[in-house]
Amino acid sequence: MITIVSAIYNGLDVNQLMWESFKKFHSEIPVKLIIKDNGSFDGSLEYFNSISDKVVIGERLSHGKSLDLLCDMVETEYTMVVDNDIEFT
Repeated sequence: MITIVSAIYNGLDVNQLMWESFKKFHSEIPVKLIIKDNGSFDGSLEYFNSISDKVVIGERLSHGKSLDLLCDMVETEYTMVVDNDIEFT
């Protein structure tokens, strides 16, 4: 199993593309998805709440601090840190 962590702020269309492309090309990999939402107001928070193992909401943090927080939560052997504008192939 792998944990994917990502810090987001809006960008619903790229958030959906990131997750859908991962599932399309790598569906055989068991994955846990942990997201840090930094105040999205475009539906991204609701989208990830519907699919993620964990969505972290809280104070707005810098991108780097958000990723540090997420990485501290990982319990799997492997971790993938991705920006939300990644398209998997």
